Amino acid sequence: MHRLAVVLLLLAAAGCASTPLIPSGTYFGYESLCNLSSEEDPDAYWFHENTLTVKGNEVQLEKAPRHLSKGKVWASASDGGFFTYKGTMEHVGGRLVITFRDVKCDYCARRVDAPPVEEYIVPLAEDGTFHVNHVRYSKERNAELSWKPGA
Repeated sequence: MHRLAVVLLLLAAAGCASTPLIPSGTYFGYESLCNLSSEEDPDAYWFHENTLTVKGNEVQLEKAPRHLSKGKVWASASDGGFFTYKGTMEHVGGRLVITFRDVKCDYCARRVDAPPVEEYIVPLAEDGTFHVNHVRYSKERNAELSWKPGA
C-alpha cells in the first residue's frame, strides 16, 4: 500500500509540472486600446506595446502606449498610461499561472475597485508564443505594427 501511495504521489507531481515554465527572456505583446484621439485622428489605432520580461519564475510586465496613424507608429508621452506589473509564474493544478501585482503607473486613471493582484492561466502554443489576459506574446517585436492585434 505504501509503494502505491508513493507512485501516485510521484505521478501527481509529474502531472503538475507537465506545462513548462516560459523560458527566461523578453517577450512582446500588443494590446488594443480605444482611440484616444478620435476627434483629431478618427482612423488612429491605439494600443499598448507590452514588454514581458521573464527571469526564472519572476515576471515583469511594462505597458507603453502607442498609436498607428497614417502608416507610422507614434509613442505617446502621456495618453494611455504607462503600467508596470511584477509577479511570479508557477504551476497550479497542472496549469501555468502568472500572478501580477500593480507596482507603478504613470499617467494612469486607476479604477477604485481594481484588484491589487491579478492571476492569469497562461496557454502555451507549440510555436513558442503564449497568451496572458488575451494578449499574444512572442520574442519577435512588431514595432511597426505590421498586423493589428485582434485583426
